[in-house]
Amino acid sequence: MGVRYKTPPIIEAVCEFRFEPTNTWDITIPGLVYEAMRQRFPQRQTRKGIHLELISGNQSLTHTTEQVDMAQFLSVDKTRLAQVAPDLISVNHLAPYESWKAFLPDIALGFQSYCKVAEPKKLQRIGLRYINRVPEIGWDQFAFRPFFETRPDLKTSSFILGVEIPFEGERDRLRMQLSSALGDVKAVILDLDYYLAVPGAIDIQQALNWVEQAHTHLESAFEDCLSDALRQRFEPEE
Repeated sequence: MGVRYKTPPIIEAVCEFRFEPTNTWDITIPGLVYEAMRQRFPQRQTRKGIHLELISGNQSLTHTTEQVDMAQFLSVDKTRLAQVAPDLISVNHLAPYESWKAFLPDIALGFQSYCKVAEPKKLQRIGLRYINRVPEIGWDQFAFRPFFETRPDLKTSSFILGVEIPFEGERDRLRMQLSSALGDVKAVILDLDYYLAVPGAIDIQQALNWVEQAHTHLESAFEDCLSDALRQRFEPEE
């Protein structure tokens, strides 16, 4: 169990499942998924989204994109939502973020409802992502930050820094990105995205176990990014 904070900097958490494309998509599927989720997500709307399809070739991976209608199901306060499109379901939690214990049941409900209705055969990608925003701060408050060996005192007006780290025998990847906030150089964005890098490497029955393991890695990565002073700013619970 990771550290819990009274004032976490999370502005959005997202868990997304992409399934191997099939020719069996039916326009009634979003409505049936909504019926299974409407008690927790009673509000419904539609927006335009981008559908990404990954295509495996001879030692290469290409993709195609197309615009699709995406169904959205929202909680009463609109801080939690699920999104459904062909071969995809994502579950989002906006600020204020309560806890993983509260978010995980939403993820499980969305995933299980989609699988029961659409009956996908194979997972192509899973991603668990946390976007954090810390206002009125410099990047020097982070343990993960830009570093200039010959000019350690150098300040910047805006910046972006990113790395990718393999996990689980390179089956998974963690993409870490630190940047100045768009339109507000006094705020810093810490974006942590853990995803399945090998399409089909996880069985559908093991997907939620993968999600919990991903969250454990993300908790550790988040802590590794913080200085002691910044950690105290988020008010760790005793």
